Amino acid sequence: MKRARGSITLVVCLVLGLAGALALIKPKFLDGDSKRAAQSEKASSHVEAAVKESLTAENNKGAVAAASVQSIKNASADLPESPATDFIRREVDVPLALLPKPDYQALLEAEKRRAAYMQGRLEEADKLYAKMTETTVGLMRAKDEADRKLSQAFVDRRAVDSELAEVAAARLAAERQRNFFILIAVVAIVLWLVSKFYGVSPSSLGRIVADVRSGIDPIVAIDTHTYPHVHAAIKKASKLAQ
Repeated sequence: MKRARGSITLVVCLVLGLAGALALIKPKFLDGDSKRAAQSEKASSHVEAAVKESLTAENNKGAVAAASVQSIKNASADLPESPATDFIRREVDVPLALLPKPDYQALLEAEKRRAAYMQGRLEEADKLYAKMTETTVGLMRAKDEADRKLSQAFVDRRAVDSELAEVAAARLAAERQRNFFILIAVVAIVLWLVSKFYGVSPSSLGRIVADVRSGIDPIVAIDTHTYPHVHAAIKKASKLAQ
């Protein structure tokens, strides 16, 4: 009886050990939470920086454009009265209201171009416009580069979010797996306790049968090779069966 129960105990210990090991095992990609948190923070910082850079580039373009519109409005003050002049004076107020505040340096450059044309210095005006073209190209390139960085920042942000979503799903699956094996361990413990409390091994049954065949009273044989509480349970069941 002791040998059989020892085998049961060994099996239960193996089951509990396996369940415990599986409950503690984590997939490798579930490790490194700090690293992923740092990557997420870095991706967010890149998005914020890229957004600011894009807005700044757009504002710079608008401020230079506003300076040019403001110079046009200033020039319209010297024009003779006419419906076209009145229209220009009123219409330029529309983009000026929508555009950023005119850039001070750009406004000075626009006024230089206006003065050069008004005074007939056309060669100088051409040079000033060539310079303005370079400035415009530079502003456009800066805006395109800022937009490219912003697009890449969003791509990186989505990649980090996708990884975080995959890790969250894997973590949930691991937790469910761990809970499942914990349940197995609890069931194994309960079965082990039941077997310890009420168990009658084949070896014990064999001894009982051998004693009965040798002429020993069956009740005495059962009482000899089982625990008192098992014998009491058997006695109670026999009374109920009568």
